[in-house]
Amino acid sequence: MFREDIGGAVEQFSYAVDLCKEFPLGNERSMASTLFTIGCCLQQVQKSAEAGDAFLKSVEPLRKAIANEMSHNNQSLENFDSISNDKLVQPSIFDNDTIKELKSIL
Repeated sequence: MFREDIGGAVEQFSYAVDLCKEFPLGNERSMASTLFTIGCCLQQVQKSAEAGDAFLKSVEPLRKAIANEMSHNNQSLENFDSISNDKLVQPSIFDNDTIKELKSIL
């Protein structure tokens, strides 16, 4: 169905994004993957600028998920907002399996 109606697919995925915004706690991964999928759909219909925006928006929920997991793991979050993604994904001996997984996705 979605391959035949990419615009409809984007609309449905946008509803999922709205739900993640309404209920953000624990839905960071869903939000990120849905935004990424929207970007893929928009690429299919040659809407590169919009696709790029969706891809960029998909990064922030993953950063939030990493921050949440790090705080639960008692890791330092000083200057977290100023840390680049390249530095954020660097492995740490303190990373648990969840943090490792999130970093691999980012």
